[in-house]
Amino acid sequence: MLVVDSPAPHTCGAFVSTIFMGLPFWSTDDAGPGTSPQERRAVFGSLDVHHYLVRHPAATFFLRMSGDTLLTEGVCDGDVLAVDRSRVPAVGDLAVFVHQAEMYVRSLARHDGKWCAQIDGVRVVFTHDTDLWGIVCGVIRKL
Repeated sequence: MLVVDSPAPHTCGAFVSTIFMGLPFWSTDDAGPGTSPQERRAVFGSLDVHHYLVRHPAATFFLRMSGDTLLTEGVCDGDVLAVDRSRVPAVGDLAVFVHQAEMYVRSLARHDGKWCAQIDGVRVVFTHDTDLWGIVCGVIRKL
């Protein structure tokens, strides 16, 4: 089960940019001997998470993942997924789709020229009843 964790997709860009804009961005790389944290900050500046994850603000929304079905893909229970509705799907992409009134996030594959995904060990070929919502373009995780 997934829970929408942001305002409606068309308002998402403004929502995210006000929260994430300009956070300090340091690196674990050694910037040189005797480099202080202040000097590293000057070198690496700030990180706008919204800018880093979102290429198409009007077409991007966020979902909170529930469950452990995507652990092998690196997605854990409670992760927030950035989903781009404008991105062209490719084999291996994580896609958000609705099939038989249930929402899923699964890795895309092709079978006989059609998109498909594995749901509970069964290959599901996308039909007119399958609604592709978008492609996962990033994951946010609290440790």
